[in-house]
Amino acid sequence: MDKKDPATSVNKVVADYGIKGIPAKFVIDEKGDICFKLTGFSGGNDAAVEELSAMIDMAKKNAQNN
Repeated sequence: MDKKDPATSVNKVVADYGIKGIPAKFVIDEKGDICFKLTGFSGGNDAAVEELSAMIDMAKKNAQNN
């Protein structure tokens, strides 16, 4: 959970990742690099799972090739 910092009133994760809307979904590789970033939601839960699964598979293949 990204709670606001009481001293700065800033949501650190929102600021660091440049989140502009919700939900925000990220696929991050083992190096900590963002491979995919999606904002918003369309379709049902099954479509979201399929979409994210495909992105994770592509990130894994990319990591194996590098």
